[in-house]
Amino acid sequence: DGQHAKQPRNFAMFLVNRLVRKLGGDFNGEPEHIHEELSEEAQRLIADAYSDVNVSDLVDYHTHVVGIGAGNTGCYVHHSHFSPLHPFMQLKMKVFMSGCHVHNIENADAEAMNRLIHLVEHAKPPGSSGNAIHHLLAFDQVYDTNGTAQPDLTGLYIPNEYVAQLVEQNPTKFRLVCSVHPYRKDALQELEKWYRAGARIVKWLPNSMKMNPADPLCAPFYDKMAELGMVLLCHVGDEHSVSGGGVINALGNPLFLRAPLEKGVKVIAAHCASEGSSVDIEDPNRSRVDNFALWFRLMKDPAYEHLLFGDISAIIGWRRLDALVQLLGEPDLHHRLVNGSDYPVPALNVVVFTAAMVKKKLIPASAQAPLKEIYSYNPLMFDFCTKRLLRCPSTGRSFPVSVFKSHPSISGDPTIPRPVSFPTDVSADENAPVPAV
Repeated sequence: DGQHAKQPRNFAMFLVNRLVRKLGGDFNGEPEHIHEELSEEAQRLIADAYSDVNVSDLVDYHTHVVGIGAGNTGCYVHHSHFSPLHPFMQLKMKVFMSGCHVHNIENADAEAMNRLIHLVEHAKPPGSSGNAIHHLLAFDQVYDTNGTAQPDLTGLYIPNEYVAQLVEQNPTKFRLVCSVHPYRKDALQELEKWYRAGARIVKWLPNSMKMNPADPLCAPFYDKMAELGMVLLCHVGDEHSVSGGGVINALGNPLFLRAPLEKGVKVIAAHCASEGSSVDIEDPNRSRVDNFALWFRLMKDPAYEHLLFGDISAIIGWRRLDALVQLLGEPDLHHRLVNGSDYPVPALNVVVFTAAMVKKKLIPASAQAPLKEIYSYNPLMFDFCTKRLLRCPSTGRSFPVSVFKSHPSISGDPTIPRPVSFPTDVSADENAPVPAV
């Protein structure tokens, strides 16, 4: 009887695992074998994508570090991802782990990082040397307006110390993007600390970090950023990925970026605010407007010509394709765009649908099968090749190759390694939340 009872459970697990693979990482081969096993069509697509650029000149300004705290990394994800009381959050965690090619949850942080290193090393055409430079994002926890850490409201925590160690261990592949919540009591000291450690960009996700970029509490932080010449990489628009602990999408209003811009801080608007809508706080009627349109308004303001930029990370996700069509049709803005993969997002089948891009005439139908092949070996290469293929449906314009290189107006030359040393115990922050595993 016990054996018979196990059969339905085993079948249920089989179905769940199959679903996770279809939603997450549906991979068929290892990155190092990509040039031996791909079809001629896929090989030609890769050759065309890299034909006018040296791989060592490529820069990815938006690459996430995946960690849950396995191996004492100090990382943390919200406990709901591991609770049977939250089956959707559990499934979401499984999908992300699948996209990161993690097989053993007890070793998740190391496996996810090794996978990323592997992908970066092999995301290049045959015969090429070097690799693209990826800016690795730390991710601070939530703080209230009194400066007290709020671990129960924190969906994700990736300590600066952990990311700095990864960068130090891989100086030819990665650069440090620190994350400092502006409500911290020691925010200015932390900002200076990580500037001295080599960080030139600061990462925020206001919707999940529960901060308002327009809050007067942020003014001293912006003053210090301007003094140091640091760049703010700030999520704008709606957010769905980092949802443990709750998300407040009203905080992703692009118009809140006027606050740092008016202080002279350079800002990269992540994803070009390509999803959702917000209240137009500059309209007396307080109407709701697409976030992309609000970001576009800021981009058209002459005062921000040399201050405001956008990254095209996750822009090929199915929710963002309407904004992508508009962005391709605005060539006057392309010199203010930078590339980012938003990895591991391009590894998730549930996010990127090539069929939807074909339907909107962004890529040719003939490219769909070879792109799927490339994805099955290396989702980072898939992201790059897809973006090189994109064409505006009405004009045929594409993103210039300069979008995929280091931007001259964004400080922190990514070709200069800045190795730093830190203590072995990266989880020593007394304010850090307890790891989930």
